[in-house]
Amino acid sequence: MKNLRFNELISLSVDNILYKGATVVVAFSGGKDSLALLDYLKCNRSIIDINLYALHINHNLRVDSINDENFCIEYCEKNSIDLTVKSVIIDKLMISKLGVEAAARQTRYTLFDEYLASIKGDFIFTAHTLDDQLESFFIDVITGVSIYTLGGIWERKDKVFRPMLSISTDDVNEYLIFHNLKPIFDSSNNDKRFIRNRVRLDIISLIKKDKSNIVNSILNIQRESRELNDIKYSMLKGAILIERSDYIELDRDLFINFDYDDKVFLLGKIFSRLFRFGRNNIEESLKILSSSTSRRINLPDRYIFESSYNKIYIYMFKILDLPILEKEVGISEILYLDKCIYFDESISNRKLIISGRESGDRVGVKKLKDILINKRIPLIDRDRLIVIREFDSNKVIFVEKVFENKMIKVVDVSL
Repeated sequence: MKNLRFNELISLSVDNILYKGATVVVAFSGGKDSLALLDYLKCNRSIIDINLYALHINHNLRVDSINDENFCIEYCEKNSIDLTVKSVIIDKLMISKLGVEAAARQTRYTLFDEYLASIKGDFIFTAHTLDDQLESFFIDVITGVSIYTLGGIWERKDKVFRPMLSISTDDVNEYLIFHNLKPIFDSSNNDKRFIRNRVRLDIISLIKKDKSNIVNSILNIQRESRELNDIKYSMLKGAILIERSDYIELDRDLFINFDYDDKVFLLGKIFSRLFRFGRNNIEESLKILSSSTSRRINLPDRYIFESSYNKIYIYMFKILDLPILEKEVGISEILYLDKCIYFDESISNRKLIISGRESGDRVGVKKLKDILINKRIPLIDRDRLIVIREFDSNKVIFVEKVFENKMIKVVDVSL
């Protein structure tokens, strides 16, 4: 059998990450790159001992997109590959804000995460190639990024892995011809309204004809950019106090003393892990830091940026969404979110309402809002406080950490 360069390069990449029994999902569009990737894994799945799945996402952006879907279904049925098809309509508001390509990408990666979680998968493989890496470099240069963000496409991010970044389109074509595979063709790939297509058709095609060392020079710039990125981040990450997928907390005093470029870099680094963002999101976030009052703004994907006193918070809106719960008569303890609330005998026989705070809440004659401001409680904590009211009168009888009494006890049970 012919010793294909494609096989050599992809095996080097895959062998470094896969392990026996791993569950791998291939993002399968039906195009030449994803077809070559899926076919290679199909031919070698018994040798490398993996559970192989495919996921096709129909964005419904073209009238002929159903042809892509049918092609993927036919290929997977013929080769006994478990395929899941997701048909989506991309939100028009998202398209107006991000553009078609970015909106489709954001939708696609959200579906990747959801599907991988649903099957308890280990990796999702995408078929980005060396040509995509070169395209990304010129797109970054054209759209205006810093030296720290010229790193191009990263090989791995969480469970997303890109094993073909060293493989050229010529290598892919050789594999397809050798195995007599005919991919589907996406007609939008020739549409020069999209910047990636203009770069590929007008710039990359010229580079490939060039006999100089320009490709290696570009790859070296990207490698150096990633190295500089890592160095700079290691110098600034001390400002990050807590980092989770839905909640990040920073030391505000430390952050605001950074140089402007360092602030932009660190926020960009954090944002890129959570959602697809624009420079305007960073500028708007930095703007509210100049205020001495507690403020917050909305970010993409329902994230919030908040500056409150000596902290900066970046978190998902859903963590502020406290449910409204009725405590019936006779109940002495109740589980609420990640806390257990205990009621002594004198109050367990009363019907109560448990929730977050509401506009106009008062504690005695004082507004709860004023009490929270005087105690310098951050906005996020104000909206996470447990408030307990009388069922009939709606009178506030308990506010966690603010207005407590011996009849009610709140215990954190998340640990």
